[in-house]
Amino acid sequence: MWKWGVLAGLLAAANLAASPAHAANPSPAQQQTKITVWENGAAKQLMLRGADRYEVKWQFQPDADFYSDVVRDEAGVMYVTTENGVLYALDESGKVKWRTDLQLDWSEHIALGRDGHLYVLADNTSDYDKEPGWIYAADKSGRLLWRMELPSMYSEYDRVFEVDSKGTMYLLTDAGISAVDSEGKLLWSNKDMVEYEYGAYLRSNVRDIRLHESSGTLFVRTTADKLYAIDTNGKTKWTRSSVSYVDEYVVSPEGNLYFLAQTGVSVINGIDGTDMKEAPTDPQTLTRLGIPHDQAGGIFFVTKQGALQKMDRTGKVLWTYWRPKGQTGSISTEPVSDSEGNVYFADSGGSLYGLDKQGKEKFVLIRNNPMYLSTQVWLGRNGMMMAAVEGIGLLAINSK
Repeated sequence: MWKWGVLAGLLAAANLAASPAHAANPSPAQQQTKITVWENGAAKQLMLRGADRYEVKWQFQPDADFYSDVVRDEAGVMYVTTENGVLYALDESGKVKWRTDLQLDWSEHIALGRDGHLYVLADNTSDYDKEPGWIYAADKSGRLLWRMELPSMYSEYDRVFEVDSKGTMYLLTDAGISAVDSEGKLLWSNKDMVEYEYGAYLRSNVRDIRLHESSGTLFVRTTADKLYAIDTNGKTKWTRSSVSYVDEYVVSPEGNLYFLAQTGVSVINGIDGTDMKEAPTDPQTLTRLGIPHDQAGGIFFVTKQGALQKMDRTGKVLWTYWRPKGQTGSISTEPVSDSEGNVYFADSGGSLYGLDKQGKEKFVLIRNNPMYLSTQVWLGRNGMMMAAVEGIGLLAINSK
């Protein structure tokens, strides 16, 4: 699944002012759901706007307050790990298939490798007690395959870990971008692009890494607006500057990099890092890449002003959606779209949104927490909107 993230600074103020805008248009049908959360020591039952047409289909609440992002396989099975190291597998109806207690003191990252195995990470970014980092590998039945202590593993962001089809892991360590095999052997490290800042938390300038296995290339993006291509032997192939770290990108099956920018969709040649003037952006290509779009040339993204917008291929703004007045926080997840061009996202207050391709509300699950809540949104194979929200767990919303 591709994650767009919050795309700050994509459009100029003039373009914002000139675009059609939609205020929130709440449905008159607003009903209580069965979802109860605890805020300020009191129970709060969440409301669903648009309840005449939509409903919460299911909810699953893990046995912990915090949990990892959710990863899914081709069969639609969802995998999530809790802060106390319990790994769950759920089917698309929200039923638990199995649970495995890995007996980790703390875990917050999970990845599905190209080798078909699940990888649970307990990094030591906040290394107060000088504890080592751990990697646990399990199969899709929940059977623990092995665990590895890696004293120098650091993962400030959750997208600095990739696994190829042979089980080689690519991650960030104190030696730089590193390749490690399943026996714990360090194969190589490249520190050319990595800078560290040591303190209460170990920080680095590495934003994410992406693997394109067929060409043997790792793409490494830093917060210094630079993009590096490294081969799978650890050698730097090319470097490109002026690539904003707030813009998300996806690597196509051909090995090219699709970016969203103020001018629309731009594409970088993965072989040499040069701009590609011509590259497919038809609906089929956008769907294949996981870029959120309306099936008719419009692309969805989030602005730093806190609005969801739809633009065309060239960056022309088609409409702007502002959240209802009084909603807390800001849009905090990457929008996702379905086969009809509807778009779904969440905000940092824990509210969930569904809009049609014209920017009109289909539903809003209202949480409105004043604190920042970790959220994630995705679509099931049947088009059902699913989400993981701190304090709620996993849930699904669909039409009645």
